Amino acid sequence: MSIGIPVYNGERYLAQALNAIVEQTFGDFEVIISDNASTDGTREICERFASQDDRIRYFRQSQNRGGAWNFNEVVHRANGEYFKWAAHDDLIDPTFLQVCVENLDAAPPDVILCYPKTTMIDADGDVLSHYEDNLDIRQRTPAGRYRAYLKNYELSNAMFGLFRIDSLRKTRLHGTYDSADVVLFSEIAFVGQIWEVPDRLFKRRWHDGMSRRANPTNRDIALWFDPKNEDVRIMPRTRLFLENIRAVFVIRMSLPQQINCGWVLFAEWGPRYWRVVGGELKRELASVFRRRSHTVA
Repeated sequence: MSIGIPVYNGERYLAQALNAIVEQTFGDFEVIISDNASTDGTREICERFASQDDRIRYFRQSQNRGGAWNFNEVVHRANGEYFKWAAHDDLIDPTFLQVCVENLDAAPPDVILCYPKTTMIDADGDVLSHYEDNLDIRQRTPAGRYRAYLKNYELSNAMFGLFRIDSLRKTRLHGTYDSADVVLFSEIAFVGQIWEVPDRLFKRRWHDGMSRRANPTNRDIALWFDPKNEDVRIMPRTRLFLENIRAVFVIRMSLPQQINCGWVLFAEWGPRYWRVVGGELKRELASVFRRRSHTVA
């Protein structure tokens, strides 16, 4: 199996995360670290761990190509049957891999993701809360899984579970826009089932340096996902809604399944997002008219 760690300037917590991985009770894995041209001590930490453990492969990029590219890069380099994303600032309990591997091994082939329950921790590792992801999605149809997902999704904790990599590669992986993980999980729900393990084996760290807090504006987070987003119009909810529509047609499903999933999207998200999307479109149109007026003047 493969563990992919996309990292940029992660020196504060990276060694802790790597120690938690190399000390797993299940040891048959490779670790792929993709360093997005870090400017702190990340490189030295990675090289030290790679020199001590031949399961670890370290790749340093010549420039920062964005968080989305880096998340996808570790998937492209993976060789294992199973795959896990690991954030440089999170922790996993020693039996995380063993429990998830055993569950996926015993599950039907259409179960494509197994994840444990989450404990939220702070910058110092102290417990903040025992979080309930509620993404145990075992419905047999894409529309049934999609409905359950849209009703319950809040945080992306389950993304750090264990995937069947062939199934994960049927998705478009991580998009280069705000909240792209929401669309990724839509596509995962289309492809197969998600099983939750009742054990709390994952510790998600909540701190000021995490991507969402360190990039507070829409433009900041857009540039974190992809530095090429500098000139992109920032309409995050409109883009999210359109990408979910696109996902219905990108993932291979029968036409009736696509129609059912499209109906679920509009029924579940329409009432919540029409007003927000309408506001974004209204502001963008007003901005276009102002620019044209200035050009004419």
